[in-house]
Amino acid sequence: MYRFGMLLCLVLFLSACSVATSAQPVATPTPRPVQAALEKPTYPVQRGEVVDELKLSGHVAAIKQEDLSFTQDGYLKTLYIDRSSVITEGMLLAELDLGELPNQLRQAQVALDLAQLDRDRDKDKRKIAEARAQLDLADARAQLADLQSPAKAEDLARARAALDQAQAGLEATRSSASASKTTAELNLQQSTGALTQAQSAFAIAQQNWQHVQDTGTDPIQPSKTENGKSKPNTLNDAQRQAYYNAFVQAQAALHNAEVAVAKAQVDYDAARQAEGPTIRQAEAALMTAQANYTALTSGPRSADLAAARRQVERAALAIQEAQQGADPELDKRVASAQLDLERIQAKIDAGRIYAPFSGTVSAIGSRPGANVAAYKAVVSVMDAAALELLIENVASVDATKIGVGQPVQLSFSRYRGKTFDGQIVRLPTTQVSGSSTVNEDTAYHISFELAGQAFEVGDIAEVRITLAKKDDALWLPPQAVRAFEGRRFVVIKDGDRQRRADVKVGIVSTDRIEILEGVKEGEIVVGQ
Repeated sequence: MYRFGMLLCLVLFLSACSVATSAQPVATPTPRPVQAALEKPTYPVQRGEVVDELKLSGHVAAIKQEDLSFTQDGYLKTLYIDRSSVITEGMLLAELDLGELPNQLRQAQVALDLAQLDRDRDKDKRKIAEARAQLDLADARAQLADLQSPAKAEDLARARAALDQAQAGLEATRSSASASKTTAELNLQQSTGALTQAQSAFAIAQQNWQHVQDTGTDPIQPSKTENGKSKPNTLNDAQRQAYYNAFVQAQAALHNAEVAVAKAQVDYDAARQAEGPTIRQAEAALMTAQANYTALTSGPRSADLAAARRQVERAALAIQEAQQGADPELDKRVASAQLDLERIQAKIDAGRIYAPFSGTVSAIGSRPGANVAAYKAVVSVMDAAALELLIENVASVDATKIGVGQPVQLSFSRYRGKTFDGQIVRLPTTQVSGSSTVNEDTAYHISFELAGQAFEVGDIAEVRITLAKKDDALWLPPQAVRAFEGRRFVVIKDGDRQRRADVKVGIVSTDRIEILEGVKEGEIVVGQ
């Protein structure tokens, strides 16, 4: 009953609305204007250059750059560099807390040095003993041979001549030494006399010049008579200069005479001192010559022969003793000490980072006191002396078009309006070891000519890689060439008509498509 009442009310309300509406006049709708069809653009088939190229972004980087890390876990104790440090090859850059390892290394080095020293001493002793024994054996054999061999006539003649020469040499030495001393003594006397004369001349010249300085008159004729009167004999400038020159010359002559006396004294002392040793040396030479001649003329004694034979035997035994093997315990000690040193050094090296080359610090990844994991980069270094350009984030479809050796053109924001030539020298590589990836390089490396310009690491460049190029080619813009189900075609405007033509394309770039077949130069193509 409730639903029926509601339905009745709704019918009455709609009826009232319908009556009200029918009472109002109906408006005539305004017709919309017919929209004119949009005219599609047309493009002429042209002839010109078609270039397919990639435009990428890259940045300048150092060719030599490396992330450095420890090969063991630990706490970073010291950073010896900061972000702006200049480094040299082999420089210590960072170090973990090594505990007692440095002290253990020093102790191991001392132990190795001592072991090597003991072994080397033993080896040197054996070498020296063997060499000495070889010399002794050679001398003993030579002495025995000399004793057993009779003197030769030419040896006797030679010894006799040497004896006569030594006697004559002694007499000549005595005579020569005495004559040298006498000559030196005469030279000393002459030099002493010349010195006395120079001293007298200097005293006179000095006295005259002092008189001239004090009075200004002639020291030889201090006064002159004019008109019966005595007047001072005053000197002019030329006369004063003459007395001064005489004083200077006398002073120089005195110096030369003193030098000559000193030299003569030295020569005399040397001749006098050499007289005795020279004569004694000549006497010793005579005694030696006499002994050699006597030994040749006398036969060997049996006792001398027996002693010479025993000396040969002793030398041979000494050689055998020196040639015996080294003490094996000494070699074991050295080997053990070397292993201990290398083991400790390896632990220390694992907790240190050294500069692999000279350059600068480019980044620091940790701070002293931090816990550092093995093989996690702590310091990054680079050598900005040699630069290259890196390209990263290349689309996979473009990556297949890039190869080593391709030339590129670079444009830098630092040098607007100028291009630089370059070449791709290395592609991205990923070396895999087990289940982990190490030494991953995702960048394309480009070498380029600096052309005398200065660059800094991080400079941005636009990279243009020409993939294909044809100078005299028919071309259309991409919007003029259509594709459907794997074929390409164009719509050619032929007067008031349009016709389709399949085309064969060559180089496809972002703004031009090379047309190999299907159209002619000058034809008008309707775009999409």
